[in-house]
Amino acid sequence: MRKRTRSRLKMRSTASTSARAGGEVRAAHAAALVPSSTEGHYHLYIDHPMTWDAYRHLLEALVVVGIVQPGYLHASESRGYAALRVPWLHKESKESRY
Repeated sequence: MRKRTRSRLKMRSTASTSARAGGEVRAAHAAALVPSSTEGHYHLYIDHPMTWDAYRHLLEALVVVGIVQPGYLHASESRGYAALRVPWLHKESKESRY
């Protein structure tokens, strides 16, 4: 079994976005990439206010480049919002549901 590592992409608040030596990214808003309980999947948290229409366009772009599954986009459109479990709450295992 592959050991899961906890990776995070951190962006610090600045007036502009620029790549820096050493791989640090500076941006106007914060983001974090957090491993999902599903092996090989991640959750991207973006701390940036936007309208539902703008967010839907972002999801569509992420689907086009293969980062987000089309089903997640369609489910979000059907609900009228996108949902993500908070990092400290873990979903039940399939065995514990029965």
